[in-house]
Amino acid sequence: MLERSSGSRQRLQFSLRTLLYLITVACCAIGIRRERVLRKAEVAALTDQYREQLAVATEKNQADVDFWQRNFRERLGHRSGEMKGRNSGGRREIPFIFLASIDEAKKHGAEEIEEAVVVVDEDWEGGDIGLWHLGAYQYLSSLHVTNSTLTNDSLYCLRDLRSLKELQLNMALVDDQCLDHVACLFQLRTLQLKCPQITADGLRRLKPLKHMQHLLLQCDRVTDDQLDQLRAIFPRVKIQRTGQAR
Repeated sequence: MLERSSGSRQRLQFSLRTLLYLITVACCAIGIRRERVLRKAEVAALTDQYREQLAVATEKNQADVDFWQRNFRERLGHRSGEMKGRNSGGRREIPFIFLASIDEAKKHGAEEIEEAVVVVDEDWEGGDIGLWHLGAYQYLSSLHVTNSTLTNDSLYCLRDLRSLKELQLNMALVDDQCLDHVACLFQLRTLQLKCPQITADGLRRLKPLKHMQHLLLQCDRVTDDQLDQLRAIFPRVKIQRTGQAR
């Protein structure tokens, strides 16, 4: 009788442990699913907001964009043709100021843009929203941004550049948040960052980039020890520091 009672208690304890385990697993699954749903809703909301703002900017600021282009051409004068013919690693450079309007985006063929390097430099005066016109060039393969006034918001357009294979960012005002946009570039092979506010924790957000081969960093807040940790996280990526060691 005593053995039967002991066996019943053990079965009861086992059943309770099993029940608690199943409840814990179910709660975790629900939590993960809820987090994914919330994240998806957040991304959808941001995308809708981006589309709405881009539509407004295209209509409202087109005159400004045209003015920036005319002003830029006038300041360059005869040098405009020279700049269009500059080379970067054997590839022709095209300043984005020449492509900034949606109308001009339709004039340039996919092959022309795909084979060139589009450059956004300090001459760009279109601000964050103006840069969103880059999204019209979905076949763009190489982009260099060197600008000290653009912020994280300017790089939302990267989400549309699904063919981009090379990206260089030399931007003083961006931080880890901009890497959420970079992480959408699933075809990216080479990424070069000269951004003093980006940290090692932020660089972990680049895990979705399965095709990335080269990561060149000049980020003051990333130490040599953290660089070694990143190499362990991205074993297939050649990670190099382009500035001084820390």
